[in-house]
Amino acid sequence: MTLQEAINTFLDATAGEIADSTHAWYASMLASMAAYLGENRPVDSLSPADMRAWRSWVRKQPTQRGGPPSVASLNGHTKAARRLFSWLMNEGLANSNPAKALKIRKIKQVPKAISEADYLAILRAAEADGLRSRLMVLLLADTGCRINALASAKVEHISLNEADQSGSLLLREKGSRMHRVYFGAETYKALTFWLDRRPTRTDWLFPSRTNPGHLLPATMRYNLYRLARDAGASGRCNPHSFRHRYARTFLQRGGNLAALQRLMGHADVSITARYYAVWAESELADWHKMASPAKAGLS
Repeated sequence: MTLQEAINTFLDATAGEIADSTHAWYASMLASMAAYLGENRPVDSLSPADMRAWRSWVRKQPTQRGGPPSVASLNGHTKAARRLFSWLMNEGLANSNPAKALKIRKIKQVPKAISEADYLAILRAAEADGLRSRLMVLLLADTGCRINALASAKVEHISLNEADQSGSLLLREKGSRMHRVYFGAETYKALTFWLDRRPTRTDWLFPSRTNPGHLLPATMRYNLYRLARDAGASGRCNPHSFRHRYARTFLQRGGNLAALQRLMGHADVSITARYYAVWAESELADWHKMASPAKAGLS
């Protein structure tokens, strides 16, 4: 089996099993491998030295911005190669995993949450922009959901509790998994207000104004960036920064990591801890002052 045949077989087999964005990511990462090592190269002829030479070549390729690839990008190529050969071995299509020799470089994690000032400014801008914009911002902030899942949310998957003005929303997440997220009173009010007044009565919570389907994730992202610009926000304001803020705020207010893992839809708590429970040194010091074990029993 040639390298290109192996890549095509892997991509064909995983289509529909993983998110479309993840599938496209694998295709992009592995295309460079075939380009450098040769599409017709037999898979079982590839060695760890070939893998290292390929990654060294990737490191020297300029990005669209003109600079070298980031450590995260190089790690992505490594992970994609490891996954390819691991899958081929499991399927009996390869005898070894030459990419196993490639090391994943550690990246120092820094807080990636939107600041409170920027969040409040964007929320004010959304209130001036309209009901749909305000609901979008509140749902991102209150549920911590991914924007791709929010864009395709359906009205039939909404559960409302009028007694305490709260509710939940069942979303189709990465890999077509269904995941329930929860929201409180402020979002409940915005949601019920929008449902009563939205201009188009369809199954979609956020119907497109120009197409029969739902609002595209790219359109949602653009709307969020537009609100950030109008609000004069200066920090990180991408959709995922709302997800990071959700995680940090949940933990800061006493939530535990295991519950947060479930709420965010992570398969493993280590993912939640590694990427979302990230604190600056000054924040760690403040946490320790608040919960120092040495204070126990002391007046």
